[in-house]
Amino acid sequence: MQAGKQVNIGLSTYFRAFGFIFEHGLAVYFIYPVILSVLLFVGGISFIVTASDSIVDYIISLTGLQDADSWYMTLLAGAITWLTTILLWILGWFINSWLTKYIVLILMSPVLAYVSEKTEKILTGRDYPFDFYQLMRDILRGILMALRNMFIELGVIIIFFFVGWIPLIGWIVSLVALSLFSWYFYGFNMIDYCNERKKMSVRQSSEHIRQHKWVAISNGLIYSLLFAIPYLGVVVAPITGAVAACLAVHEIGKGEKA
Repeated sequence: MQAGKQVNIGLSTYFRAFGFIFEHGLAVYFIYPVILSVLLFVGGISFIVTASDSIVDYIISLTGLQDADSWYMTLLAGAITWLTTILLWILGWFINSWLTKYIVLILMSPVLAYVSEKTEKILTGRDYPFDFYQLMRDILRGILMALRNMFIELGVIIIFFFVGWIPLIGWIVSLVALSLFSWYFYGFNMIDYCNERKKMSVRQSSEHIRQHKWVAISNGLIYSLLFAIPYLGVVVAPITGAVAACLAVHEIGKGEKA
């Protein structure tokens, strides 16, 4: 399948997913990411505040400025505290934004697996009898795949961090490559729920998704863009992504049979 057609499937199914969710009564599952988003927000802010205070206190103690006895030393201590706090908050925001996408995939795995299954049942009429052990396997696989992809992406980030030191070309290459890798892995996780139900092994699923990588990249692109919307993104992106991935896999299947 050509890249252009794959991109079209990946993007169009994501936009179709919004209507599909409300048409078929799947909107109720948004309650889970709502609860999760509140917990992540409170936990993330608490961690950043605690960590930044501890690091600032440590830096000030290293410089000996905690016992400043003159106005200019007090001013210097204040400037160091202010600059360090801002830098740590910016760094914390970037790390939290990146991690949150994977934390959501991991913690939402049971819900995403179920929503993906419900979507396939609506599309095909195929009913999957409840199997507790199979559900646990699906959940465990979803968690392991998210962790696997997170660490692979972390390795890629480290590599392109050094590439980014090359002026201009390095910046562009790093930005494009990191974006594509991130989008691919987000979409990979969503599509794998469908492949798991088809009894594909991890290797078979990986090969299948590589063959349709632009579908995964397109799905991950919208997932990532939605996450850029404060508060709303973490609520909408996971459920919509899982439904969109199932719609895309169904679309691919119809094309292969034609």
